[in-house]
Amino acid sequence: MSEMPHIEFALYSLRHVAIASLIGGPLGGFVILAINSGRLVATPSRKALILQGLLATVALCCLALILPERSSFAGLSIACTVALYQYGKSLQGTVIANRFESGGRRSSHWSAAGIGVASFVAALALITSILLVIP
Repeated sequence: MSEMPHIEFALYSLRHVAIASLIGGPLGGFVILAINSGRLVATPSRKALILQGLLATVALCCLALILPERSSFAGLSIACTVALYQYGKSLQGTVIANRFESGGRRSSHWSAAGIGVASFVAALALITSILLVIP
């Protein structure tokens, strides 16, 4: 019986989590974490991370609706990005750092940005559907 070949796969760094969440909101960062989780076969599962991203996006949208009109949403976006970076660090930081120190490949910054844009579009669709339901 032959051995299974070792498959070298690239991981996203915590910087990629920040890029995707800054562009696409919490959903973008959680999608990056979910991809890493699937590649590492780690907990929490990909489905749980995507669900967390959707819930965080809905919560952020609800918060944005109740904030005064003159509020700065840039501060909210930056706070969300920093919080998601720290959450990713607590979940996968050690594994990712060890992997990169041992010569593991990193995923592309462009793919992280693309995931961020796709997440932004998905979040915009989610926000629009919520606003159509709320009178």
